[in-house]
Amino acid sequence: CGSGANTALLAGRGAHVWAIDISEDLLRLGRRRLVLSGRADGATFIAGSAHDMPFPDNSIDVVFGIAILHHLDLELVSREVRRVLKPGGRAIFQEPVRNSPVLRFVRSLIPYRAPDISPYERPLTDAELERFASGFEAWSVRAFGLPHVQVGPLLPVVKNYWKSLYAWDRRILDRMPWLARYASIRVISLRK
Repeated sequence: CGSGANTALLAGRGAHVWAIDISEDLLRLGRRRLVLSGRADGATFIAGSAHDMPFPDNSIDVVFGIAILHHLDLELVSREVRRVLKPGGRAIFQEPVRNSPVLRFVRSLIPYRAPDISPYERPLTDAELERFASGFEAWSVRAFGLPHVQVGPLLPVVKNYWKSLYAWDRRILDRMPWLARYASIRVISLRK
């Protein structure tokens, strides 16, 4: 669930959302966001863990998460997502990825740690995502966020042109897919 932004978007498209989070504060925020968006009955909010979802086997059409897997035990969550998905159901996740040993090293040199970062958080690698996906019938992954996308908003000259940075990102990765290993975001789509 997180802050409920995607819960409201999905409910706005007609989905009934089962919004799960371990944080009661975030669930309250998600409920409030849904009420303000006029979709108060578009979701059911549940305090719980992705490691042990309170759903019967083969009961969920789509599992959707943004920046959640990198906080969790991937093997356990992969089994749990497969368990709750209906046959042919899909799971879609957006996750931070750091494949480059150089970028991981540079990041380790920066002493700042945001206050909302969990103690066990770590960027994933493509190899970890591949292991996560191994039990699914089919899966695909797409890379986003080359370094210029992260650095650009910090530069006064280009910070107001962030949409252009993403457009360049897509063009660069389409023309030079081997650069994907340096992109910091992956969207992985899986089918049971």
